[in-house]
Amino acid sequence: MHRVTKALAPLYPFVRVLLSLNVVLALGAASLVVATAVIGGQPIPWLAAAAAWASVFAVYNFDRLADRTPADGETSPRRRALLQRRARIVATALAAAAGFVVAVCLAMRGAYALWTLAFPIAGVAYVLPLLGGRRLKDIPYLKSVYVPACWCLFVAQAVAAGDGVWTTSTLAFAGFTFARIFVSAYLGDLRDLEQDATTGVRTLAVALGRERSVRFLYAWQALTAVAWLGVVALGGVPAAAVLLLVPSALAVVGFRVWLSRPADPELVLELYDFELVGFGVILLLAAGGSP
Repeated sequence: MHRVTKALAPLYPFVRVLLSLNVVLALGAASLVVATAVIGGQPIPWLAAAAAWASVFAVYNFDRLADRTPADGETSPRRRALLQRRARIVATALAAAAGFVVAVCLAMRGAYALWTLAFPIAGVAYVLPLLGGRRLKDIPYLKSVYVPACWCLFVAQAVAAGDGVWTTSTLAFAGFTFARIFVSAYLGDLRDLEQDATTGVRTLAVALGRERSVRFLYAWQALTAVAWLGVVALGGVPAAAVLLLVPSALAVVGFRVWLSRPADPELVLELYDFELVGFGVILLLAAGGSP
């Protein structure tokens, strides 16, 4: 194990850059599109997956570049420093990604185009001051439901790229996606707990406090796992969908590591992005490369 760790050590700085620039998180969006197609028994819409990747890359980096609040620099200093050094390069890549999404929409049109645009529109609306100078992200407690709901749009995008018909399987996967994104969004609030409490930002983490939030998240994740096992047992989704609990279980391990206050908590939370990537990968492997 020590030899493996030593051999992989040169890759760590590169991986951290990919995490900080939301490249891995964007892969998670593409993974959701792939996983939805596999669960729904549809051909994998690789163009839709690419558009999902570009949407998340563009929206999240736009948010990072636009967010000049001191709190962002305090909770994610490495990411802030990287964006400051490479702001022009990131902005150019962001514009290219946004252009790709628009090109896909113009080429496809119809419901497919509308669902493809849904996440970028919802994401930009969330971070820009549209309500009399107030951002949607500043509305108390909204993040806990808004962010998971936005990520469920990728499930809808995958359905629209297929036959356009929602099934029990795709609806169930949308619910599972919401439940898992809820956890990662909550962890961000838990990370920012002290800063949010000081500046008057109201989140569930601030309302419940650290200890009750941790207990709540453990219960939420346990109930999500039990509910998903029930859906699989009842035939609501293909039997292979039970494998989605593997990356989720690894994410829970990461959650426990984060709670132990490691030397680099920012990195531990960023590694949580790999859970979503695991969804599409593990289902593709189970399906032998195609649904």
